[in-house]
Amino acid sequence: MRLINSETLQLKDVVGQVPPYAILSHTWGPDELSYQSYRDPEERQAHAGYPKVRLLCEQARRDGLGYVWIDTCCIDKSSSAELSEAINSMFRWYGESATCYAYIEDFDLSDDDVGIKMTAKLRACRWFSRGWTLQELIAPKQVHFFGAGWQAIGERSAMKTALAAITGIDEDVLGENPTDIKLISVAKKMSWAAGRETTRVEDIAYCLLGLFDVHMPMLYGEGAKAFVRLQEEILRESEDHSIFCWRAARDRGPAPYRGILADSPDEFRGSQKVVPFPSLRAAGSSLITTTSRGVSLTSTVFWDAAREDRIVAQVGLNCRWGDDFDSVIGIALVSHGGTDQYFRTSPTELMSLPSYGRQETIYVAKSVHLRQVTPIPKLNRQSAIYFSLLPRGSEAKAVYPDGAKYDKQLRLLELGPWVADGKAGLVLECPGVPGRILVLFWVTRDPETRLYTYAFDVKTALPEMAHAWFLAARKPREPGSEHTILHGRQQLVVRGRPGKVQGFDLFCVEVRVEEARLAPSWRARSVYSASRIL
Repeated sequence: MRLINSETLQLKDVVGQVPPYAILSHTWGPDELSYQSYRDPEERQAHAGYPKVRLLCEQARRDGLGYVWIDTCCIDKSSSAELSEAINSMFRWYGESATCYAYIEDFDLSDDDVGIKMTAKLRACRWFSRGWTLQELIAPKQVHFFGAGWQAIGERSAMKTALAAITGIDEDVLGENPTDIKLISVAKKMSWAAGRETTRVEDIAYCLLGLFDVHMPMLYGEGAKAFVRLQEEILRESEDHSIFCWRAARDRGPAPYRGILADSPDEFRGSQKVVPFPSLRAAGSSLITTTSRGVSLTSTVFWDAAREDRIVAQVGLNCRWGDDFDSVIGIALVSHGGTDQYFRTSPTELMSLPSYGRQETIYVAKSVHLRQVTPIPKLNRQSAIYFSLLPRGSEAKAVYPDGAKYDKQLRLLELGPWVADGKAGLVLECPGVPGRILVLFWVTRDPETRLYTYAFDVKTALPEMAHAWFLAARKPREPGSEHTILHGRQQLVVRGRPGKVQGFDLFCVEVRVEEARLAPSWRARSVYSASRIL
């Protein structure tokens, strides 16, 4: 740590025991005194930023303090290692100071405003809108405010009501015996940073490191990724679900899908009343982990009862609004292209969900850009029936019942209302096979295990009889995975099995025309249970 002697105004590198020091909180102007300029006595005294340092040292001497620290000239910013260390240590340095002087140079006391007028004037000051000054207000044991010309304004604890009204920070955090901020939710602390600004995009994340007691390297140039990294670091240290209680701004344009992490502290505006609570799961079992697939979240999951798949879900978080003990805060999720990775949908909303339910583990993407969301269509592909092989020249002629959807290009028979209603049938015309082939499917889903069971049967029929055969068909009783129909020296073989195609779990059906076996079995109906819980 590098300090300035308040008597001699000389820099001193301190190793080991650090003497009592005053620390300055201020907003940077265009003519700040750098470390390099400060080392030259002549350049230092001629610099436009020198009076600020001189006034700081004079105040420290009046308070009996021999040293001061100021970020402009006590950090060699030409050294990336020193800058990174300083930023990661900043909250601690402010917390260990004997006192902090907050210099609000655009606050003028000349008209002797008091009470509400003073609060309104303070609210308009730049110091209350900057990102870095948030931790500088909270971390020190005491903060003394000074206005233009170094006129005393007051001390933090005496001004706590006005400061709370301006910043949204709890009075208990600003008083003489402040609440330990480690006990305050992630969402509330993020809400304090909402609306604050930094010169560099990355600094809105870096200025919050101490507030959340995490550390990470500085990577200027990473842009908005810095805030994502900050949230990842917080998740490594905390299982506070309130980190997910953010809402996207409605005026940012269409963004139907987002990841589970926020884009900035601004999205936590209005989340200060979120109250997290611990899970009742056994100690030592992690509820949140970050992986390459996204954030693995174990929580109460409510699946869309109107769907037979696991495409749409609502996840209850371990959080509530204030004293509302009857419900929990929830977010809506949608599957990414039918896979087991989810995106947040309706990101402008937080919902209320029942406080009870079955806990499951679900993977949610950390962050999503609009171009990644574009390929999400065809959500009904998951668990659909895929004709992975058809004889050359085959053509789908009809699909039953009305409303069942068959995509000829993808060769997919999607699951739909017919699953609950009974059955579906696809009519095929295959070269070399007289008449038409009717492939029938029955799909059931166990509500407890969520296992899908597929049964299929095959019939040949004249074109005009296909629909009648479909209506009369009954679900087969005999298990099997192959169905064969003999026709002269050839046989039609239909095989079915579960499989994964381009990330989708599908029931794959092969239709082949083969040379007849010596002793063919003319019929073998099929039932196949999916081995994967969907």
